[in-house]
Amino acid sequence: MILVSYDVTRQQSSGSSDNTVRVWNPTTGALYKILEGHSDWVRSVAFSPDGCLLASGSYDQTVRIWDFTAGTANQILKGHSGLVCFLAFSPDGRLLASGSSDRTVRIWDVATDPKTQAHESHSGPVRSVAFSPDGLLLASGSDDGTVRLWDPATGVLHQTTNVRGVATQLDFSADSSRLNTNLGSFDIEPCSKNPDSKHLAKVEILMQDDQWITLDGEKALWLPPDYRPTCSAVKDNTFALGHASGQVSFIGFDA
Repeated sequence: MILVSYDVTRQQSSGSSDNTVRVWNPTTGALYKILEGHSDWVRSVAFSPDGCLLASGSYDQTVRIWDFTAGTANQILKGHSGLVCFLAFSPDGRLLASGSSDRTVRIWDVATDPKTQAHESHSGPVRSVAFSPDGLLLASGSDDGTVRLWDPATGVLHQTTNVRGVATQLDFSADSSRLNTNLGSFDIEPCSKNPDSKHLAKVEILMQDDQWITLDGEKALWLPPDYRPTCSAVKDNTFALGHASGQVSFIGFDA
Protein backbone atom coordinates (compact mmCIF):
# COMPACT_ATOMS: atom_id res chain seq x y z
CA MET A 1 0.00 0.00 0.00
CA ILE A 2 1.26 3.48 -0.88
CA LEU A 3 -0.02 6.69 0.68
CA VAL A 4 0.31 10.01 -1.07
CA SER A 5 0.31 13.58 0.21
CA TYR A 6 0.80 16.88 -1.61
CA ASP A 7 2.20 20.15 -0.33
CA VAL A 8 2.01 23.71 -1.56
CA THR A 9 5.30 23.39 -3.44
CA ARG A 10 3.77 20.58 -5.50
CA GLN A 11 6.05 17.88 -4.21
CA GLN A 12 4.49 14.47 -3.77
CA SER A 13 5.36 12.01 -1.03
CA SER A 14 4.66 8.31 -0.66
CA GLY A 15 5.13 5.92 2.24
CA SER A 16 5.57 2.25 1.50
CA SER A 17 6.03 -1.26 2.87
CA ASP A 18 9.73 -1.05 1.97
CA ASN A 19 10.16 1.19 5.07
CA THR A 20 11.02 4.27 3.01
CA VAL A 21 9.47 7.64 2.29
CA ARG A 22 9.90 8.85 -1.27
CA VAL A 23 9.47 12.41 -2.53
CA TRP A 24 8.52 12.88 -6.18
CA ASN A 25 7.98 15.60 -8.74
CA PRO A 26 4.34 14.94 -9.70
CA THR A 27 4.67 16.86 -12.98
CA THR A 28 7.59 14.87 -14.39
CA GLY A 29 7.28 11.73 -12.26
CA ALA A 30 10.97 12.03 -11.35
CA LEU A 31 12.10 10.69 -7.98
CA TYR A 32 13.48 13.58 -5.92
CA LYS A 33 14.58 11.93 -2.68
CA ILE A 34 14.46 8.63 -0.76
CA LEU A 35 14.17 9.06 3.01
CA GLU A 36 15.40 6.10 5.02
CA GLY A 37 15.28 5.51 8.76
CA HIS A 38 12.05 3.73 9.67
CA SER A 39 12.43 0.06 10.61
CA ASP A 40 8.97 -0.98 9.39
CA TRP A 41 6.24 -0.13 6.88
CA VAL A 42 5.51 3.60 6.56
CA ARG A 43 1.75 3.89 7.03
CA SER A 44 1.16 7.66 6.89
CA VAL A 45 2.72 10.85 5.53
CA ALA A 46 1.84 14.54 5.82
CA PHE A 47 3.37 17.82 4.66
CA SER A 48 3.27 20.93 6.84
CA PRO A 49 1.14 23.75 5.38
CA ASP A 50 4.21 25.72 4.27
CA GLY A 51 5.76 22.64 2.67
CA CYS A 52 8.95 22.89 4.74
CA LEU A 53 8.43 19.77 6.85
CA LEU A 54 7.40 16.24 6.01
CA ALA A 55 6.12 13.88 8.72
CA SER A 56 5.92 10.11 8.44
CA GLY A 57 4.33 7.51 10.72
CA SER A 58 5.21 3.85 10.76
CA TYR A 59 4.48 0.38 12.04
CA ASP A 60 7.69 0.89 14.06
CA GLN A 61 5.54 3.08 16.36
CA THR A 62 7.49 6.27 15.68
CA VAL A 63 6.82 9.55 13.91
CA ARG A 64 9.70 11.18 12.02
CA ILE A 65 9.90 14.84 11.01
CA TRP A 66 12.06 15.22 7.91
CA ASP A 67 14.02 17.93 6.20
CA PHE A 68 13.31 16.25 2.89
CA THR A 69 15.68 18.55 1.00
CA ALA A 70 18.63 17.31 3.07
CA GLY A 71 17.15 13.83 3.45
CA THR A 72 17.57 13.79 7.23
CA ALA A 73 15.15 13.32 10.13
CA ASN A 74 15.11 16.42 12.34
CA GLN A 75 13.01 14.75 15.04
CA ILE A 76 12.05 11.19 15.97
CA LEU A 77 8.88 11.26 18.08
CA LYS A 78 8.27 8.29 20.37
CA GLY A 79 5.27 7.56 22.57
CA HIS A 80 2.86 5.37 20.62
CA SER A 81 2.67 1.65 21.42
CA GLY A 82 1.08 0.72 18.10
CA LEU A 83 1.36 1.57 14.42
CA VAL A 84 0.85 5.22 13.48
CA CYS A 85 -2.19 5.22 11.19
CA PHE A 86 -2.65 8.90 10.31
CA LEU A 87 -0.95 12.29 10.62
CA ALA A 88 -2.12 15.89 10.28
CA PHE A 89 -0.45 19.26 10.82
CA SER A 90 -2.27 22.21 12.37
CA PRO A 91 -2.96 25.16 10.03
CA ASP A 92 -0.01 27.12 11.46
CA GLY A 93 2.31 24.10 11.24
CA ARG A 94 3.22 24.23 14.94
CA LEU A 95 1.35 21.10 16.02
CA LEU A 96 1.27 17.59 14.58
CA ALA A 97 -1.52 15.15 15.45
CA SER A 98 -1.05 11.40 15.16
CA GLY A 99 -3.64 8.63 15.41
CA SER A 100 -2.55 5.11 16.28
CA SER A 101 -3.71 1.52 16.62
CA ASP A 102 -2.93 1.92 20.33
CA ARG A 103 -6.28 3.80 20.51
CA THR A 104 -4.70 7.15 21.29
CA VAL A 105 -4.46 10.52 19.62
CA ARG A 106 -1.23 12.36 20.33
CA ILE A 107 -0.53 16.04 19.72
CA TRP A 108 3.11 16.99 19.28
CA ASP A 109 4.55 20.51 19.46
CA VAL A 110 7.03 20.23 16.59
CA ALA A 111 7.80 23.96 16.44
CA THR A 112 9.37 24.40 19.87
CA ASP A 113 9.44 21.21 21.94
CA PRO A 114 8.47 17.68 20.87
CA LYS A 115 6.35 17.14 23.98
CA THR A 116 3.12 15.25 23.52
CA GLN A 117 -0.45 15.20 24.80
CA ALA A 118 -2.02 11.72 24.76
CA HIS A 119 -5.81 11.41 24.47
CA GLU A 120 -7.16 7.97 25.28
CA SER A 121 -10.96 8.10 25.13
CA HIS A 122 -11.33 6.00 21.94
CA SER A 123 -11.94 2.28 22.47
CA GLY A 124 -10.54 1.25 19.07
CA PRO A 125 -7.66 2.09 16.73
CA VAL A 126 -7.63 5.71 15.54
CA ARG A 127 -7.78 5.76 11.73
CA SER A 128 -7.96 9.49 10.93
CA VAL A 129 -7.21 12.92 12.37
CA ALA A 130 -7.78 16.46 11.07
CA PHE A 131 -7.47 20.02 12.37
CA SER A 132 -10.18 22.61 11.76
CA PRO A 133 -9.17 25.55 9.52
CA ASP A 134 -9.25 27.92 12.51
CA GLY A 135 -7.03 25.54 14.51
CA LEU A 136 -9.44 25.44 17.47
CA LEU A 137 -10.51 21.82 17.07
CA LEU A 138 -8.97 18.46 16.25
CA ALA A 139 -11.15 15.62 14.94
CA SER A 140 -10.36 11.92 15.26
CA GLY A 141 -12.10 8.89 13.74
CA SER A 142 -11.84 5.39 15.17
CA ASP A 143 -12.81 1.75 14.75
CA ASP A 144 -15.06 2.29 17.77
CA GLY A 145 -17.58 3.95 15.43
CA THR A 146 -17.20 7.46 16.79
CA VAL A 147 -15.73 10.76 15.70
CA ARG A 148 -14.40 12.87 18.55
CA LEU A 149 -13.59 16.57 18.59
CA TRP A 150 -10.88 17.89 20.88
CA ASP A 151 -9.44 21.22 21.96
CA PRO A 152 -5.82 20.76 20.80
CA ALA A 153 -4.54 23.39 23.23
CA THR A 154 -5.97 21.80 26.39
CA GLY A 155 -6.80 18.23 25.33
CA VAL A 156 -10.40 18.66 26.52
CA LEU A 157 -12.95 16.50 24.67
CA HIS A 158 -15.47 18.83 23.01
CA GLN A 159 -17.91 16.54 21.18
CA THR A 160 -18.50 12.86 20.40
CA THR A 161 -20.62 11.73 17.43
CA ASN A 162 -21.57 8.12 16.70
CA VAL A 163 -21.12 7.65 12.94
CA ARG A 164 -21.88 3.89 13.06
CA GLY A 165 -18.72 2.94 11.19
CA VAL A 166 -15.06 3.75 10.72
CA ALA A 167 -14.43 7.36 9.69
CA THR A 168 -11.29 7.11 7.56
CA GLN A 169 -11.70 10.58 6.01
CA LEU A 170 -12.24 13.83 7.90
CA ASP A 171 -12.66 17.28 6.38
CA PHE A 172 -13.90 20.45 8.10
CA SER A 173 -15.95 23.07 6.31
CA ALA A 174 -14.14 26.34 5.59
CA ASP A 175 -15.82 28.08 8.54
CA SER A 176 -15.12 25.12 10.90
CA SER A 177 -18.85 24.71 11.61
CA ARG A 178 -19.33 21.30 10.01
CA LEU A 179 -17.35 18.08 9.66
CA ASN A 180 -17.49 15.85 6.59
CA THR A 181 -16.51 12.18 6.81
CA ASN A 182 -16.62 9.23 4.42
CA LEU A 183 -19.77 8.11 6.28
CA GLY A 184 -21.64 11.41 6.41
CA SER A 185 -21.50 14.92 7.82
CA PHE A 186 -22.65 16.70 10.94
CA ASP A 187 -22.74 20.13 12.54
CA ILE A 188 -20.18 20.99 15.19
CA GLU A 189 -21.46 22.26 18.51
CA PRO A 190 -20.45 25.89 19.18
CA CYS A 191 -16.98 26.10 20.66
CA SER A 192 -16.57 28.17 23.82
CA LYS A 193 -13.37 29.57 22.34
CA ASN A 194 -15.32 30.92 19.39
CA PRO A 195 -18.44 32.60 20.82
CA ASP A 196 -19.44 33.97 17.43
CA SER A 197 -20.27 30.44 16.21
CA LYS A 198 -23.99 30.14 15.53
CA HIS A 199 -25.95 26.93 14.89
CA LEU A 200 -29.73 26.79 14.76
CA ALA A 201 -29.73 22.99 15.12
CA LYS A 202 -27.38 20.07 15.00
CA VAL A 203 -27.81 18.27 11.68
CA GLU A 204 -26.43 14.78 11.07
CA ILE A 205 -26.52 13.07 7.68
CA LEU A 206 -24.94 9.63 7.94
CA MET A 207 -24.65 6.31 6.15
CA GLN A 208 -25.91 3.27 8.09
CA ASP A 209 -24.77 -0.26 7.17
CA ASP A 210 -24.38 0.84 3.50
CA GLN A 211 -28.18 0.43 3.22
CA TRP A 212 -29.69 3.58 4.68
CA ILE A 213 -28.92 7.27 4.73
CA THR A 214 -30.14 8.73 8.00
CA LEU A 215 -31.07 12.32 8.81
CA ASP A 216 -30.70 13.32 12.47
CA GLY A 217 -30.77 9.64 13.48
CA GLU A 218 -33.92 8.80 11.50
CA LYS A 219 -33.88 6.58 8.41
CA ALA A 220 -34.44 8.89 5.45
CA LEU A 221 -33.45 6.96 2.29
CA TRP A 222 -33.13 3.21 1.67
CA LEU A 223 -30.55 2.20 -0.93
CA PRO A 224 -31.53 -0.73 -3.20
CA PRO A 225 -28.83 -3.42 -3.57
CA ASP A 226 -27.62 -2.05 -6.93
CA TYR A 227 -27.08 1.38 -5.36
CA ARG A 228 -25.23 0.32 -2.22
CA PRO A 229 -21.76 1.81 -2.30
CA THR A 230 -18.36 0.20 -2.47
CA CYS A 231 -16.94 3.62 -1.57
CA SER A 232 -18.37 7.00 -0.66
CA ALA A 233 -17.53 10.64 -0.10
CA VAL A 234 -19.54 13.37 1.58
CA LYS A 235 -19.49 17.16 1.30
CA ASP A 236 -21.91 18.98 3.56
CA ASN A 237 -25.36 17.65 2.55
CA THR A 238 -24.32 15.75 -0.60
CA PHE A 239 -23.28 12.10 -0.85
CA ALA A 240 -21.21 10.69 -3.71
CA LEU A 241 -21.60 6.91 -3.90
CA GLY A 242 -19.36 4.66 -5.98
CA HIS A 243 -20.89 1.38 -7.11
CA ALA A 244 -19.51 -1.99 -8.21
CA SER A 245 -20.97 -1.28 -11.67
CA GLY A 246 -18.51 1.60 -12.09
CA GLN A 247 -21.25 4.21 -11.81
CA VAL A 248 -21.29 7.10 -9.35
CA SER A 249 -24.49 8.47 -7.80
CA PHE A 250 -24.93 11.88 -6.17
CA ILE A 251 -27.61 12.33 -3.51
CA GLY A 252 -28.38 15.73 -1.99
CA PHE A 253 -30.46 16.68 1.03
CA ASP A 254 -32.03 19.95 2.08
CA ALA A 255 -31.04 20.37 5.71
